Amino acid sequence: MKLVAQNISFSYGPETVLENINFELHEGEILGVLGPNGGGKSTMLKLILGVLIPTKGQFLLDGQQLD
Repeated sequence: MKLVAQNISFSYGPETVLENINFELHEGEILGVLGPNGGGKSTMLKLILGVLIPTKGQFLLDGQQLD
């Protein structure tokens, strides 16, 4: 299983929180996300879970786009 983030961007109104995020996460791998308060860590998790929709880019799980 593989999760791919392709050019993910997200904004809350005029404030861009994430811009052009790319990564691949393969089954069995662990991804750590570090950053300051307000750096977009929780927003990224909400995007992966589908709670929020990216303003740009897409997530793929085994080649299928997540909706």
